[in-house]
Amino acid sequence: MEIKHDNEDLLPIKSFATENIAGYLKYFNLHDKKILTTDNSGDEVLNSIFYGAKDVTLCNPNIISKYYLYLKIAGVISLSYNEFGWFFLKYNSHMHRNNRMFSKKLYKKITTSLKEINNEAYYFFDEAFDTFGSKDVRNNFFIDSNYHNKAIKNFNIYLRNENTYNKLKSILINTDLNFFKEDITITNINGNYDTILLSSLCTKLTLTKFIKLVKRIDLNNLNNNGEMMLGYLWNNNIYTPNYSDVWKKIYSNPMGNKYLNKYVTEFYNVSGYQNYLWEDNKRDDKVLVYRK
Repeated sequence: MEIKHDNEDLLPIKSFATENIAGYLKYFNLHDKKILTTDNSGDEVLNSIFYGAKDVTLCNPNIISKYYLYLKIAGVISLSYNEFGWFFLKYNSHMHRNNRMFSKKLYKKITTSLKEINNEAYYFFDEAFDTFGSKDVRNNFFIDSNYHNKAIKNFNIYLRNENTYNKLKSILINTDLNFFKEDITITNINGNYDTILLSSLCTKLTLTKFIKLVKRIDLNNLNNNGEMMLGYLWNNNIYTPNYSDVWKKIYSNPMGNKYLNKYVTEFYNVSGYQNYLWEDNKRDDKVLVYRK
């Protein structure tokens, strides 16, 4: 069953990030800082808040990314650690399908907080859950990764354990949140930020377009002494997936690429999916960083 809202097709989003967000955010100074992210699962926002960000702007052309962020926030506020996992995670701990994902019973525990936080998100999901079954909501709105819960919980510091979850619960209300329904790759964004997180945009654009994007936001949006997460590259080794030829150069030696030499001032290897699942330390991912 295809779900539409206000005559607008809604593109499915990832229910959880497939990047090791906790693995790279620890290299950034987010305490009391103003952050811009292009995230769509809400996880860069929530992890940034955990690490002390006080003002976070999500920039994404897909409005469901906004609604889902507020659904997750309402979930953290209203649900216990275990309940959050039952409602949001695709699998249980044994990789069996979690039949309670987006269950209407658990959703009802979220609605009061969701309505208080954001009316638009409340009416969107209330209409969806009133009209469709949990399975249709899940299948139409989300591209669920096949990542094991162990990896998801390691990728997201707020899901690491009950203590980190409760820490996020206690500080969420102290953060200013904003949303731009814009495509940052083609639209100028207003505002200046201490940290800008571009997630995996580098793998979705040509190198020429990516460089133009980085130059524009460096000039218009990044504060002096600011920092930018330029890109996230998976499987930083011989098993690297087939990125375009120009990105293979960055993969093999990001500091040596003449086009990005000015902007890739640092790079870090972080544990990838296989590391957490099978303790395969040959499968690190790579994060490209620019410090102004």
